[in-house]
Amino acid sequence: MPGTEGDGIIVIVLALIAAAALLSVLVRGSSKLGEQWAPPAIGILCIVIAIIDIGNVSSSETEWLGQSIGASPGWGLWLTLVGGVVLTVAGGLAVKQLKSGLSRRSG
Repeated sequence: MPGTEGDGIIVIVLALIAAAALLSVLVRGSSKLGEQWAPPAIGILCIVIAIIDIGNVSSSETEWLGQSIGASPGWGLWLTLVGGVVLTVAGGLAVKQLKSGLSRRSG
């Protein structure tokens, strides 16, 4: 499938892991540290991967018939960047909500 070679498949696997962890936190209210921090941490990792790949694609140029031709990042890289930001924010809010709920129960 185009766009999934290299980092693409890594991002897809990370997104599936983050979705499972986020769903677990929201549905079960899990207090396991790994489940709490996996979504925001994976979101940050996806942001880093997207920024690096966008930079790599944007900086690639070649000469053809005396003209400099360069590539531009496709929608998949921009979607990865936006998705990483959304995942980081949603994961952080889920952790905050969980901690707020736990402190109300114990207090």
